[in-house]
Amino acid sequence: RETLVKRGYFGRAIVGLGPLPAAQKLYFRPELEETSPQRYNPDEARRLWKAAGMPDGFKIKVLTSVVRGNLRGAQVLKPMLEKTLGIVIELDQVDPSIYFRRGTAGDYETNLAGSGADYDPNDSLYDFFAKDSKFNSFGYHNPAVDYLLAKQFEESDVKDRVKLVHTIEDIVAQDAPLAFTPHNKDLLAIP
Repeated sequence: RETLVKRGYFGRAIVGLGPLPAAQKLYFRPELEETSPQRYNPDEARRLWKAAGMPDGFKIKVLTSVVRGNLRGAQVLKPMLEKTLGIVIELDQVDPSIYFRRGTAGDYETNLAGSGADYDPNDSLYDFFAKDSKFNSFGYHNPAVDYLLAKQFEESDVKDRVKLVHTIEDIVAQDAPLAFTPHNKDLLAIP
């Protein structure tokens, strides 16, 4: 993951440990680098790939664009994943307008996408993982996650909300509808 940050994003990103960016300091858990089921572990990735019955030489297209460094990220990930899993990746590079249209419609085999540093975890969680949410073009649905998303949104006690958000993040990481790649370091100026 560090290689991806350095080579794919020229250091202008941080390692993605889950859906919550480090900018959400109250909710972000750096310990996920060691505890997340999505932590870097190529041996476990190969074991899971084989256990799922995936063959060597499996071919997959990755939709990408120059948006937010996604093309560079895909170019760095391609040989890493090909070596680790024995797959063949074809990069499907398209113009940004086509990329967003196809991404939103779910018109891809797999997609290298990203999200900005959302200010509230509801944006990082609900927008992607609720059944009918605006960025859930990959068909993820877990009724427990939908229930917890609604509950955390209504929770007024900060400590209880943090617990709910962490529970959602843990379920999503285990379900693995997405692989969490780096979070871009967004630059924002507000007059």
